[in-house]
Amino acid sequence: MNQQPASRAEEAAARPVREYITYVIAGAITFGLVGLILGLVLRQNWIVFVGLALGAVSGLYLAWRHQVDLNGPGKNSNQS
Repeated sequence: MNQQPASRAEEAAARPVREYITYVIAGAITFGLVGLILGLVLRQNWIVFVGLALGAVSGLYLAWRHQVDLNGPGKNSNQS
């Protein structure tokens, strides 16, 4: 019998590693493209690398924040 998760929140909570990787890649691509455009306009090639790093860090933060919100208050595994 094929059972599907009750909600997308449960599905995301079951696969946190995939979510982290997805957010990091999406953030790096998005901010990397912004950095590329700014670098071309301002003729500064190093802005691309700043955009990539900023995107990866913001993707990590967003994935962490999403996991905290999914778990909700009182569902933290560190609490006894």
